[in-house]
Amino acid sequence: MWLWLNKTSLRISLATLGPWAIVVLGLSAAVYQPLGPDLFVVVSTSVGLSPWLAALLAVFSTAGGGVLGYAIGRGLFGSIFKRILERKEQAIRKAEDWLSRRGLWVIAIAGISPIPLTQVTWAAGLLRMNFAIFVGGLFLGLVPRFLLEALFSNLIQCWFSHFPG
Repeated sequence: MWLWLNKTSLRISLATLGPWAIVVLGLSAAVYQPLGPDLFVVVSTSVGLSPWLAALLAVFSTAGGGVLGYAIGRGLFGSIFKRILERKEQAIRKAEDWLSRRGLWVIAIAGISPIPLTQVTWAAGLLRMNFAIFVGGLFLGLVPRFLLEALFSNLIQCWFSHFPG
């Protein structure tokens, strides 16, 4: 049933897909994907891929996915939610003001933490956050996240090797 949880199946899948798995998951993670490229960065050495290359691919593809999420929030959801929330105009203005003052850190924290980046990128687009600050926040959060995963990938794999499967 949960074939991807089996270590052997996962290694075969990753070896087959290679770096493209990281790119596809990174791009789709911020649009809507429950599993980001983190797992692929961590197990990259077991399939013959440099963890540093995996981290680099993860940073740029996830940032690209974040930009897509921003565009979705700004375009598609912008028109839909603005009509729904017209009665809450004061709350929207307050949220826009808050995001304009603290947006860099909101995006950075969402990029490095388990906070769902998808919803944060959509909200940033919906509230028309400054795009340059948005992208800066993405990289401020994603770079340390994936570099730490690459740095500790061997240690994490060693820890997981103690589990059956």
